[in-house]
Amino acid sequence: MLREHQKEFSEFKKITNEAQSKLLKEVEELKKQVKATKRDYWLSCDLQHIGTFTYCSKNVVTFDISKYLEKDTSHVRIEAFLRCGHEGPARNFKTCIWTLVEGMKFEYQKLGARYPQNSISFDSSDLWFPIDMNDQKIYVQCDDIQKVNCHNMEFYISAFKFGCEK
Repeated sequence: MLREHQKEFSEFKKITNEAQSKLLKEVEELKKQVKATKRDYWLSCDLQHIGTFTYCSKNVVTFDISKYLEKDTSHVRIEAFLRCGHEGPARNFKTCIWTLVEGMKFEYQKLGARYPQNSISFDSSDLWFPIDMNDQKIYVQCDDIQKVNCHNMEFYISAFKFGCEK
């Protein structure tokens, strides 16, 4: 009788090991599918306000966005919302927005105009950037200063994409 139980236990152990092995293979396949899905698609999110650029100096302003992203985020879509108007004297300006990935700068240049008439114009742009897993920051700088009646540029995260395996 002991031999029968040992034989049954041995068969049960073999079936269990086979099932466990099969399950582990399925889990690994699912992980690959999830990684491929994360890698191949942009995931939209509710707008997350990451900061306000005030145009009060020509210094670089840094917005740390790591608290809004997962560590393996590889790309981010930023909504840049600009309001201008009733800001004399009339002139054009350029705002540079960028990320750094392994020391390489990925930059977008946004042009705007200030003018002394009684109106406000609005502009909103989707900016798509690669993002370094170790430097999840957006950098902003402008070539113009507007300290009086400045309407600022607001930044929001609107989507992200996960990293690709190397």
